Amino acid sequence: MREPVTHIPRIRGKLPLDLTGRHTYYDDFVVGDVIVHFNGRTITDEHFAWTYRVGNTHPLHFDRLYSTGRKGPMSGEPIVYGGLVFAWLNGLASRDTTENAIWELGFTEGYHTQPAFAGDTVYALSRVLHKEEVAECEGAGVVTFQLIGIKNVLPLEALEKFGVDLFLKENDKKDAGKEKIDQKIFEIERRVLIRKRP
Repeated sequence: MREPVTHIPRIRGKLPLDLTGRHTYYDDFVVGDVIVHFNGRTITDEHFAWTYRVGNTHPLHFDRLYSTGRKGPMSGEPIVYGGLVFAWLNGLASRDTTENAIWELGFTEGYHTQPAFAGDTVYALSRVLHKEEVAECEGAGVVTFQLIGIKNVLPLEALEKFGVDLFLKENDKKDAGKEKIDQKIFEIERRVLIRKRP
């Protein structure tokens, strides 16, 4: 059982001009730290072609008449296919978390919490949830991250505005008497086997 988030611990980030992550060995990660990924990605209409390439045929992703005829948050312009959003966010987080990764062990408890549209700019934040030594692999350990995706707000501004609510699971917020965050579009847990510092 993981401890609930009650405060934002040490925030780790770097200048957007750094080309690669400097502190991406197992030893560098501290449970509870929040890693700010400064690079964002603006989504263009390229998502239509990528949705076709991966074989997603749901009209919500490419049929404007269908999507504008719907009601609620899943209406309006065609919604970007969530698999693309996931891939982009994972990529934005990778240089700060997995440059010394040996193996991506998997993803669990993931949700698309709000839709994304062409024109949205997405950013990622990671929180270190857990670290564990691996007896069979002396030179590495497993790190579990919580990957959060946001849109149209800079990561540091999102932390300032939403605080710990950014890291609470959106599906649990109603029971906690909290509102969902419109700018939060994605959350997932990620387990990675990462090299220890030589």
